[in-house]
Amino acid sequence: DLAILDSAGNPLDTNTALCGDAFCSGHTLSLNSGLITYQMLVDPCLILCCKLTSQLLSGFPLHCDLQLESCSECERIWELSSSLTKPNWTEFSRSRCPTLPVDSADCFVRLTAVPPDGGLQFQQTFGPVANALNSYVSTRHAFTPAVTASDTVRVVSYNLLANLYADSDYSRNQLFPWCDPNYLSMSYRKCLIFRELSGYNADLVALQEVDEPLFRSGGLAEFLEHECGLSGLSQMKLGQDGKPAQEGLALFYRTSRFDLAEDRSLPSLNQYLDSTESLAPLSSAVKANEKFLETWQARGQCAQVLILRCRDSPGRYLCACTTHLFWYPSANLVRLLQTHLVLHHLDQIKREYSARGDQLAIVLAGDFNSMPDRGPYWLTTRGHLAAEHADWFSPGREAMIDRQQLSHSLSLAAAYEPQPFTNYTGGFSGHLDHIFFDTELLKLQGTVPLPRLEDIHPLTALPNRCYPSDHLALIADLMWL
Repeated sequence: DLAILDSAGNPLDTNTALCGDAFCSGHTLSLNSGLITYQMLVDPCLILCCKLTSQLLSGFPLHCDLQLESCSECERIWELSSSLTKPNWTEFSRSRCPTLPVDSADCFVRLTAVPPDGGLQFQQTFGPVANALNSYVSTRHAFTPAVTASDTVRVVSYNLLANLYADSDYSRNQLFPWCDPNYLSMSYRKCLIFRELSGYNADLVALQEVDEPLFRSGGLAEFLEHECGLSGLSQMKLGQDGKPAQEGLALFYRTSRFDLAEDRSLPSLNQYLDSTESLAPLSSAVKANEKFLETWQARGQCAQVLILRCRDSPGRYLCACTTHLFWYPSANLVRLLQTHLVLHHLDQIKREYSARGDQLAIVLAGDFNSMPDRGPYWLTTRGHLAAEHADWFSPGREAMIDRQQLSHSLSLAAAYEPQPFTNYTGGFSGHLDHIFFDTELLKLQGTVPLPRLEDIHPLTALPNRCYPSDHLALIADLMWL
């Protein structure tokens, strides 16, 4: 005795009903006069696999990559048990990327994924949870206990140290030999990075050396969106083949404060130089020296630029820009020209918005691989750089290209005074990372102090078990004028 009931419980004529009409989600298959029933689901949501992408550390966030089919999301129920043989499962979270309780060491974690259409549930157990080591960020988080007031923008700039450069034999043996290999793995560093970023309660986050896998399946965008209220985009560098590389930039903004008005990013600074008419004299100078041109064209640096509309102030915009300049120590001229291109682009954007009567404040943050006494910092903060500046003669005594006076009309100041270091490794320490802000529309309210040298020395250098990157995060509160 078989019957098919529609969503209202009415039987269908199985002799005349078409399969497409009979077998629909919400219908019921009834057997033995209703003693056995099956709810029909067409293309039900399936949880194909669940991959734990982070280590389990008490007091730190965790992340699982769920691969779903026929749906985009499902409910997640997280539980803890002190034993698997005598389980005592207790729910502790239903968030996408939960933070483990501080007293969860040695416990086991269970995830139950519940599809939205009532399909088959998925369950997986992980663990045990490791007892987390003390982290330095608690001291810095004391300066950022809550989200800022509506007239203030908290900016974070952070070079995360891409997994591409951290998790290899070369990095373990040559670049960071003092660091236990376990602490170089992204599954460990991710826990520290997520916790650190969440505790800053930022309105704008500018990141460099962001792995594309970390941004996507690794949970960075997911964590910042669902746990911190931040939406973001990535901008990968270009490889020498012209295709996107595996690491680059990412900008995130608080969605309760800002709407994305425009994406004005520069995927390639090289292409921007070649395609911008007002930069033709500089482009010609670069092309006139084949040796320098070869070095210049091999660089894949980009600039990510998002125009954010302030939700509570019509006609007010924040132009957020991040970049990561060429790293090679003697390439001062390359970095100087890259800085000039970024500033030229921002200058043009500011002029456009000013011409139509809008207020647009510039925030430029990133890893400039350049100290405060070098050309990029001078050009940014002083508005001009003479053709006699030493960076024009890098790396030798003679200028590589015809020298020009560089200038822009922006009014930018550095949030941090020169510091002993923002990057500290075995062979180098220096202030390479900067946050610059528009002094016409913003004023500095304060910055979060950087760790001291004596805080780093017991751990040799960066990165280590407490610091997930070879760079330190910069945090500045900027108030609208």
